[in-house]
Amino acid sequence: THRLQAILDTVPERPRTVSIPAGRYCVGTIRIPSNTVIQGAADGDTVLQLLPGTNDHLLTNADHQGGNHNIEIRRLTLLGTAADQSRSTGDDRVNFCSAVYFNRVTHARLTDLRVCDARQAATHFTRCDDILLDRLSCRRIGWSGVSTSGTFRIVVANTRIVDSGRDDVHSAIHLDGGGDAVVQCTIRECTGHGIMLDSEFAPFDGVVVSADIAHCRCGIAVRGHRNHELGNVLVRQCAIADNATGIDLTNAKHVVVDGSVVRRSERRGLSFHGHRPCTDVVVTNTTFEGNGRDVGGTDRVVRGHFLGNDPPETNALGGLGGVAEVEYDHAGTCSVCGRQTVFAHTGGSIRESFRCAQCRASLRQRGQAYAVVDLYAEDAQCLEGLCREPGFRALRVYEPGLAGPFREYLAGLPHYVQSYNWDDLALGETRDGIVNQDLQSLTFQDGSFDLVITSDLMEHVRRPYAGFAEIRRVLKVGGRHVFTIPVAVPMASKTVSRVDTTTDTDIPLLPARYHIAGDGGRSLVYTDFGKDLLADLREIGFETSVHIDTGVPTGPPCLTFVCKKTEGSPTT
Repeated sequence: THRLQAILDTVPERPRTVSIPAGRYCVGTIRIPSNTVIQGAADGDTVLQLLPGTNDHLLTNADHQGGNHNIEIRRLTLLGTAADQSRSTGDDRVNFCSAVYFNRVTHARLTDLRVCDARQAATHFTRCDDILLDRLSCRRIGWSGVSTSGTFRIVVANTRIVDSGRDDVHSAIHLDGGGDAVVQCTIRECTGHGIMLDSEFAPFDGVVVSADIAHCRCGIAVRGHRNHELGNVLVRQCAIADNATGIDLTNAKHVVVDGSVVRRSERRGLSFHGHRPCTDVVVTNTTFEGNGRDVGGTDRVVRGHFLGNDPPETNALGGLGGVAEVEYDHAGTCSVCGRQTVFAHTGGSIRESFRCAQCRASLRQRGQAYAVVDLYAEDAQCLEGLCREPGFRALRVYEPGLAGPFREYLAGLPHYVQSYNWDDLALGETRDGIVNQDLQSLTFQDGSFDLVITSDLMEHVRRPYAGFAEIRRVLKVGGRHVFTIPVAVPMASKTVSRVDTTTDTDIPLLPARYHIAGDGGRSLVYTDFGKDLLADLREIGFETSVHIDTGVPTGPPCLTFVCKKTEGSPTT
């Protein structure tokens, strides 16, 4: 740290270049003066890691008060030490610490940077002007990959941000105040918003966004503040998929959404909010597909124009199509425990919310229980009652997994089997009454069970079709596999493998996605299922039907799949 800082401080101020050879260097905060280029090795193997115990930025400009100019950073990997930063002061307070922090910098170029494990922002710019970020790659970022406050003329190009906003609040890219910005990026797995355009710090005027965004709370959020206007926003040629909300506009004016695709938003594809209406909004040549509702909150927009979109219903205000907006609470009877209660949406995924106050069954689980009751009940109206009926009690029922509300009731059946997959236990052995099984290679005899229940499990099976085939094998003829998997409504056309499992080594094909496992750990998602699953199940030897439950009166339905084992050998 001292040697590098000494070089920066003593070289005469003219365009100076400091080249750092390939290698891994643990450094404290480096303060960069004006007219400086810092570059790593041409092969990209220069790594700067923040020294453990440093509760500060990794790279910053030298003069935060007077400002600096003409700074370039090239070809570096920057590693934070998030755990050390969070406790190095000896208390719970964490100073603002980013991998790169510039304050009052004019004309900066940051190219070919990789940033990982930053406790807060990967890059932050306060009151800066004329900033270029090109080929920035960020992973495991506590706050934002790119964050600004009152910064003008910033260009974010060829940038990819994965696994950011880990505190559930911050966005992968957050531009607050300023203007004349251009953003072209790919964003995956942000627990906050993908891109947040904000005017809390200062007015914001002028931004062009072209982005591929998936698996965020909101794809693009445009949030005008009460005291500062936000306007002149162009969202162009964006692909926004699998977010809770696609695009959210609040207190914004002069917004154009053009040539974009908004798919599989749990709530709305395009939403309007705010204490004052959004004004002069144009949505044109944009496709809305598989959203909970395509467009909502249109009472909060003035002079909105919808032209040339797909579906056509989105082209006229007042007839926007899509599913009606989700209610936030409703009364009903739980199909698991039978209790009459009020189901409330408390945030997050719709299918995992609306939980029963007694048994904590989610909307998805109650839809699956209703399918089982519908298949097997004589008089019962819920799973609890079904488990007391003699006919159902005579069945041999197998349920893989540890978590979920069904086990409290199914465990009382005389022929109920529960399993989990532990790496440190031989297949077929038991632990605490639970048998160790791998769904791809079950140890049960052929025709052992009448009913198999899996709940959001098959997407985690390394080779899911081997799992489906094994479940068919251990079912009796006429036996059923009743299962749920996370799918959009309507379902995507094709199943997508997220991981190549053709060899013994997993090879990622898409950014890793995890769900919470039954033991509280993380479980990798191997497969995103599509409509072609039904044909694949038929080839395996199942007759498959889909049970559709509208557990929220005006919300999207939950799908439960019911596979019945047919006679004869599977089609090969």
